[in-house]
Amino acid sequence: MFFGRIGRACSRWPRLVIVVSVLVGLACSSGLVDASVESNEATLYTPKDSESAERLAWARATFPSSRSRGRSVDLYCEGSNVATYEGMLELFEITNAALAAIGESGAKLNAYGHPEIMSVLSAWNASKSVFMLDENWRATLAALPATRYGETTTEAGVTVDAKYDLGQLVGNAEISASEGVTSARAFKSRLWLEKRASDGVLRSADRVVENASLKHMRCSIRSSTSYRDAVLGAISHDLKLVVLSVILLFVFATSCFVARRSWCRGLALGVGAMASVSLALASAFGLWMRFGGSFHALMGAAIFMVLGLGVDDAFVIVDAADVEPDLETAMNRAGSSILVTSATDSLAFLACALTTSIPALRSFCGVASTAIALDFAFQVTFFVAVVSIVDGAARDDDDDDARRQGGVSPSRVVARFVVGRKCRCAVGVVAVALVALGAVGASKLEMEYESEWMTPRGSMPREAREVERKYFLEGAWRVEVYTTKGDVVSELEAYRKSVGALRRQSWYASDECWIDAGAATTNSSSLLDAAKIKYPEDLAFLTEGLCLSLGTNGTPCATRAEFVWDKTPAKATQISRLDSAQRELASSLGMFVARSPTLEALALTRSAVERSILVAGVSVFACCALLFGRLGAAFVMAAVVAAIDLVLLGGLYWVGEYYNMVTAVILTLAVGLSVDFSAHVMYAYLHAESTSLALARMLPPILKGGVSTLLAVVPMAWSTSYVIRLFDIISTLIVLVGLFFGLAVVPCVLQTYDDLRNPQSSSRDDDDDEGDFYRPLEDGPILELN
Repeated sequence: MFFGRIGRACSRWPRLVIVVSVLVGLACSSGLVDASVESNEATLYTPKDSESAERLAWARATFPSSRSRGRSVDLYCEGSNVATYEGMLELFEITNAALAAIGESGAKLNAYGHPEIMSVLSAWNASKSVFMLDENWRATLAALPATRYGETTTEAGVTVDAKYDLGQLVGNAEISASEGVTSARAFKSRLWLEKRASDGVLRSADRVVENASLKHMRCSIRSSTSYRDAVLGAISHDLKLVVLSVILLFVFATSCFVARRSWCRGLALGVGAMASVSLALASAFGLWMRFGGSFHALMGAAIFMVLGLGVDDAFVIVDAADVEPDLETAMNRAGSSILVTSATDSLAFLACALTTSIPALRSFCGVASTAIALDFAFQVTFFVAVVSIVDGAARDDDDDDARRQGGVSPSRVVARFVVGRKCRCAVGVVAVALVALGAVGASKLEMEYESEWMTPRGSMPREAREVERKYFLEGAWRVEVYTTKGDVVSELEAYRKSVGALRRQSWYASDECWIDAGAATTNSSSLLDAAKIKYPEDLAFLTEGLCLSLGTNGTPCATRAEFVWDKTPAKATQISRLDSAQRELASSLGMFVARSPTLEALALTRSAVERSILVAGVSVFACCALLFGRLGAAFVMAAVVAAIDLVLLGGLYWVGEYYNMVTAVILTLAVGLSVDFSAHVMYAYLHAESTSLALARMLPPILKGGVSTLLAVVPMAWSTSYVIRLFDIISTLIVLVGLFFGLAVVPCVLQTYDDLRNPQSSSRDDDDDEGDFYRPLEDGPILELN
């Protein structure tokens, strides 16, 4: 057979195979010198073919100075009572320090030539000396007049100061009619930046706030650089955890290998196993970077995953080498077995990479597919050559016989117990209960995601978001409605109906739209005529107010209106409201409701991932049918994958997680990983005399593989990244549930099948204590599973 020839070649020229393998690995990994890191979650998790993303890009280009005023830095200060004289002085201190760090070249100036800020400090013209002269500063703060030196706009040549509600800038303020603001829990300040402000300028402000020593409040900053640096810091921390994972796997693998050989030889095999996986990882990431890919937080999960899977294959190879007379025979047995699991894993990820439109999922699955395929290649060449060098010279037939007898009894006893009638009944009950819990949990699973989850716990952007959530989130939700084509004046009826429909929604609060409520809700032609007359008169004002974009002939080519809806925290409800509103808009005018990248990604994630999971499942079925040569076996594997994925989906609910772009990626991962343990048992069953013999044969390497995978993901529990911690939880569930289905459910199903096909098989297993447990595998299955 093919793998037998590989084993024979590795036995004859082991050093040549090792040298060639290392050279190939170094050549592939050379792309690591071009490594880059991507931390923009909008880019990573928003589908590439998203219509909403294209619409948002159009809106920014057409209305460049609409509600979004450009880049900004947000300062949040929190304390038991920040509205004290000392607290106000510290607020001046930290704000002025941040402005000084940004500098005149980075700060955006208002009409008075001062930095444009949104802060309570503007009540004193952002001047600390003016504040110190104000003996009744609490009343001044309560009045919060127009921010004279804050934001400004120009209307008809007149400078207009922005006005803010107190709740937008002061959190949990208590106001006395006689004294003013007596206490508050938080302040919010926003510093506007010029578009040309560099990341270096922003990082200077980040460092100032991070290193500030304040006695009366805690201050945090949220900027594009603080978020990006926090994510990069989490990635750097996770890469250090990879070293711990490698150490744990090396110690475990070595301890397993020395059980049947000397410490020196076991240590050499441990080094060889980890070197093989390392070559695969370096080669996969090198190729990915060479062809323009980048590294992101989710890639760290791929590293831990491949580490565990690679060591699994090494256990299968070494166990086969321990019980077969030579490497050629051992590889005939082990090569096909690990081919089944590696092919199903790699093809499942490849199918996802080719079909998904989510960039993070595509890159993760692409790297995972490549790494698993390369790991298989290095295992059957590099590691087999290492086994040949380590065990070849020391192999002795008598010792081999002793090794074969040493591990038979415990595995056989456990296998016979598992396939017994009482155990099968218990396994059936547990399996049904798990699937039922999964179905219940999946029906209750909610959709939620916040970009700050990608940042480490305790980081400045994470703390800033928590302060904002506690004190400054508005009770209203602002959405923008655009028209992209047609002439609104000539198609005023369609526009009127659309606006009127939006105003009749139960969650509608208010709006800023050029057409008044009377003209939008009545059928009176006179009002419509009046609106048509009023529209050209207001054209100049509306254009100045950034509600219109004029074409080359001076007629409106696009319009913008802002609607305020009642706030709802549930992302699924937000998406439902956006969808409902979109259905009310006139298609003839190209009207649409703008969506945030997060909501768009959540809205499209379910369908995209369902498609990817379906394609991956079909790939697993086709691969199993091809490699097993039996459709019945492939159907069993497909059923196992479906059951495990349902259990995991419900498990997200029971462990308190949500359905979002990150969990969707991990669920796709489960399609490939969940089949591993079951596939080994199925392959052994098709080449063994009975189910108990097949299970006994594969029990040791499968248990070792499960433990090694758990050890690979254990360090992720100390990660500061939400993605990696979540991967740790789901990976643990995948391994535990996969082991249960692979070592209990599948053998019980196969034994039940044997009993139905041949009632004598059960009694034969019970009476036969001396089966040819370690006989060489036959070319075809003894029991057909049609």
